[in-house]
Amino acid sequence: MKKNCIIFAILYLLVSCKSTPDGFKELDVNKFTISVPESWDFNDPGEQGDSFGGSITGPNLVLNFEGSEMGYSNNLLTTEQYYLEKGGWREACHFCKPEVTYTDSANVDALRKSEMQIKGIKNPSLVKVEPYPVEKIQRIYKLSPSQKTEFPNADYMIEIASRGEVKTIPLGIPLLIKRHNFKIDSTDKYIIKTLWPIKPGKGMTGVYIKSRTTKFNFQMNGIDLPLADQQAALTAFKTITFKK
Repeated sequence: MKKNCIIFAILYLLVSCKSTPDGFKELDVNKFTISVPESWDFNDPGEQGDSFGGSITGPNLVLNFEGSEMGYSNNLLTTEQYYLEKGGWREACHFCKPEVTYTDSANVDALRKSEMQIKGIKNPSLVKVEPYPVEKIQRIYKLSPSQKTEFPNADYMIEIASRGEVKTIPLGIPLLIKRHNFKIDSTDKYIIKTLWPIKPGKGMTGVYIKSRTTKFNFQMNGIDLPLADQQAALTAFKTITFKK
């Protein structure tokens, strides 16, 4: 019986312990709760709708946040892997020819007719209008020493293919991405991206949270945080709990 009492006592202590870190307090921030250092406070912007925002401030920092039920929150910086696979460099048409006018596949005929009318041409074969080439990444790899000498600003070589043709292009990762650490976590409800500068005080410390099942997303970030505040913010991010 005494043994059972000890076990129940231990279980009671475990259940009753709060997840708030030492020296932190829990803030009720309308749509969510978060544990922060005692000297930090929430600036309440008042009533909000499907989207919400505000800030948490401390003696040496401001953490701005925004959330949206429609997925409108900023996703902060992209990771290196995301940039390689889906970054802005893909917006360039690496297989486009200067003598051809390109458009979406559904608009080719209409644009060709328009070009023929503008130029007074009756033979459609004389007006070169084509859909944008579909480009697929074949391979991404680090530069060899000789390639690094040839392309000193590049970090990767990327092989892309379209219509049987293959091109290799050098690609540099933006400095803003290279200057940050990234960590991707996931739960049954959310995908969570945390980032912080490699050099404390020189960059963004933030968290981006995206729902797995709805359009909801959320971000909170601060800029150029002192090391102690950066570490406190990273601890605080882990305590964010959204209300139903």
